[in-house]
Amino acid sequence: MRPKDIALFILFSLLVSFGVFREAMWGAKILAPLDILPNAFRHYQFMDPAANGIPANHHIIDQVMYDLPLQHVIYDNVRKGIIPWWDPYTYGGRPLLADAHINGTDPVRLLSYLTLPFELAYNWNLIIKSILTGLGMFLLLRSLGFSNGTASIFALTYQFAGCFAIFFGHPWIQGSFLYYPYLWLIWDRGMTKQFGLHAAGGSLLAAFVFYSGNLQSHVYLPLFAGAFFAGVLLARSGGYLRAFLLVSVSGFIGLLLAAPVLSNQIEFYLLSSRAIMQKAWAPIELLVGPLSLTMVFPWALGTFRTIDLSKIVNSGSLGFCVFIGTSGAMLAAIAAVHLAFNYRHVTKSKGTAFLLVAGYFLMISTPLERILYTRSSPLAVMGLIVLAATGFQVVLKLLTPASKNLGNCLIAVTAIGVVCLQLALSFYPRFEPAIRQVFLDRVEVKLSSLSSQSLRLFQVSSFPREVGVTNPEVALAVLSCLALGLALLRLDYSRRKRLLYVSAGLGLLSVILFYSRFIPAHSVSLWNRLQTGGPAQGAAIAASAPHRSRILEESPDIQSMVFPNALPALYRVHTVHGYSALQPKSIFYYPANAPAIPKAWIADLSVNEQGLIQPRNNVHSDLSRFQWETESGRQISIIDEDLNSLFLSITPGQTGNLIRTDTFYPGWSVVFGILPTKSLQILDPCFSIVTIDASANPVEAQFIYRPRFLNVSLLLAAIGLLASCGLLLSVTGKPNRSQCF
Repeated sequence: MRPKDIALFILFSLLVSFGVFREAMWGAKILAPLDILPNAFRHYQFMDPAANGIPANHHIIDQVMYDLPLQHVIYDNVRKGIIPWWDPYTYGGRPLLADAHINGTDPVRLLSYLTLPFELAYNWNLIIKSILTGLGMFLLLRSLGFSNGTASIFALTYQFAGCFAIFFGHPWIQGSFLYYPYLWLIWDRGMTKQFGLHAAGGSLLAAFVFYSGNLQSHVYLPLFAGAFFAGVLLARSGGYLRAFLLVSVSGFIGLLLAAPVLSNQIEFYLLSSRAIMQKAWAPIELLVGPLSLTMVFPWALGTFRTIDLSKIVNSGSLGFCVFIGTSGAMLAAIAAVHLAFNYRHVTKSKGTAFLLVAGYFLMISTPLERILYTRSSPLAVMGLIVLAATGFQVVLKLLTPASKNLGNCLIAVTAIGVVCLQLALSFYPRFEPAIRQVFLDRVEVKLSSLSSQSLRLFQVSSFPREVGVTNPEVALAVLSCLALGLALLRLDYSRRKRLLYVSAGLGLLSVILFYSRFIPAHSVSLWNRLQTGGPAQGAAIAASAPHRSRILEESPDIQSMVFPNALPALYRVHTVHGYSALQPKSIFYYPANAPAIPKAWIADLSVNEQGLIQPRNNVHSDLSRFQWETESGRQISIIDEDLNSLFLSITPGQTGNLIRTDTFYPGWSVVFGILPTKSLQILDPCFSIVTIDASANPVEAQFIYRPRFLNVSLLLAAIGLLASCGLLLSVTGKPNRSQCF
C-alpha cells in the first residue's frame, strides 16, 4: 500500500474526529461527564445551580467518579517525575498503578501527560487512541486486499463503533484494543514472511496491550490469539506450527516485557477482594446473545436516553455493543452466509473474523459473560468489520438474478419495519401514563443506575424521539438499508458499486452520530468549578489539611457525600472510603470477625450529609493514622507526604511500637536517618507496626513504598527485550511475496 493512501486516510480521520470532538481538541471542553455531579449529588450543585436532575449520559458515571480524579493525581505526579505507585487518599491508602482500571501505564496516555496541559492531555489521550484505532483497521483491511474506499469507510466505522462509545468511560478498553488490528496484520504477514521480524513486532504489540489494559482485558488477548490460530486451521492451508509459534512467542515475550506492570496487578488481585458483586447467573441470560443480534437495529431495545429493554437480561446496550451500522451488520451477515456455503474457500483471515464473531455471541449467552463481560465486544466488532468489507465485495460480484430477490426482501423488510415502528409509536402515548406509574413505583435512589424520579420520567417520555425516524441516527440506518436493497436490484456493476458506497456511507454516518451523542463533552468551566470545590468541600479541606487528617463520611447515601467514590483524590484529602473494582483489606472493608477497631484509629474528622465537619477524637491531630501500641507520651506529626513516601517527626521518649492504621500492603518500609531500613510488619488484619527505639532527641522517620517485585520484574523485562532483539537479529534473506487474503 502506498504512503499516500495512509496519509489520506489519516487526514480524513482527523477531519471526522474534528467533527466529533471539536472544542475538546483545543481544550474548550473536557471529555468527561461532569454534568452528572450537579444533577445527582447534593454537595456538587454549586457546579451548575440550574441542573434539572437529567444528565446528558449517566451510563458513564465511573469516568467522572473514578477515572478523572485519579488521572489528575497521576498527571501531577508524572509531571513531577514521581511514579504514582500508591494512592494515599482513598481506603486509607491503596496501590494505584497496580489497579489496572487506572490505565496509568498506557503509552499514549503517558506521552500525552508528558507533553500537554492536563485538560488537553486528558482529551488527546482519548482522541489519539480513536485515530490510531481507525488507522490500524485501515492498514489491516488494505493488507487483506480491500480497496481504499472500502477500507476507509469500514475503518472509520470501526473507529467510532458502538463498543468504543458504550465503554468510553473505561479508557482501558480502547487503550488495549487499538493494538489488535496491528497485531492481526503483523501475525497475518508473519505467516508467509520473516518470522523473527513479525514475532518481535507481535511481542511489542502484545506488551502494549498489557501496559494499556487490566487483568480482565488481558484475557482477551489469548482469546484473539486462539481465534487467529483456529482461523489458520479452518483455512486448511498449512503453516499450523508456524502460526502456533508466532502467537506463542509473541505472547510470551510480551508477558516478559510487561512484567513490571503485570506483577503488581497480579499481586493486588491476590491480596484484595472484589466487593462489587453480581447476582447469580440466571437462565434468562441465555437471551443475551440473541438480543445482541439487534445490532442490525439496536434502537429496538431502547437507548441510554430512554427505556432500555436489554436490562431484563441483567445487561445493557446489547445491540450497541456490537453496532457497526445497519448496512454494515447486513453486509457482515451476507458474508457469513456466503462463507458457510463456500467453506472450502475460507481464508485464514475470513475464518478468524467469523470465529471472533461466533465466539463472542456464544460466550455472552453462557455464564462466561459474567467473567469476560460484553466489554470483550471489540473482538466481535473487529470480526464484523472484516466480514462487512467481505460482504461488500460479495454483493458487488453477485451479478445474478438471485440478488434481486434479496434486494426486494431488504426493501420490503425496511418498509414493513418503518410502518410497524410508526404504528407502535402512535400507540405508545396511550400506554405512557401506565408506564410512567410503573417507573415511579419502582424508583430507587442508588448511584449505580442514578434512579432519580426526574431522570426516569424523562426516559419514559423520550421513547418516541429516540426510536422513531425523527432521530437522525434511525433515519440514516433506514436509508442505508434501503440503499443496500437498491444495490442488490441493480445488475449494472458501476451503479451497484455506487449504491453500495452510499449504503456503507449512510451506515457510517449513523454510527458517528450515535458516538457523538453518547460520549461526554462539557465546558472546561465546569471542570474548573469542580477543582475549586464548593462550600462543603472547602470546609472539609480546610479542617483536614493542617494535620493531613483522615475523614469519615457518615452520609446515609452516596449522593449526599461530600467526597463520593474516588473524588477524595481530586481534592487530596484522606478518607476511609474509596471506589475500585478491587479493594484492599482496610478500615473500610474491615473483616467482620476481626477485633473491633478503637474509635481513635478510624478517623480524626467526620462529615455528615449536611456537610458539617466534626472532630471525632479528644485531641485533633494525626492520631487516627498513627497510634502507639502502649501509651508512650511521644507525639507524632506528619512533616511531608507524597504518593510513595511519608515523613514523620517523633518527639523524644522510650522505645515503643508504632502502629500505622493506613492500609497495610507489602512493599512499605521505614528509614530512620542513616540507620538500616526496616520493613513494616503486618498487624492483623489490615494495619502495620514498627518498633521505634528510645531517643533523647526528636526522631525523623521516612515511610517509603516500592513494589516488592519491581527488581525481579525489571529483570524479566530486560530478558524480554533481549529476546526481541534476538528475533530481529535472526532476520535474514528477503521476504517472500504473498497474497494475504
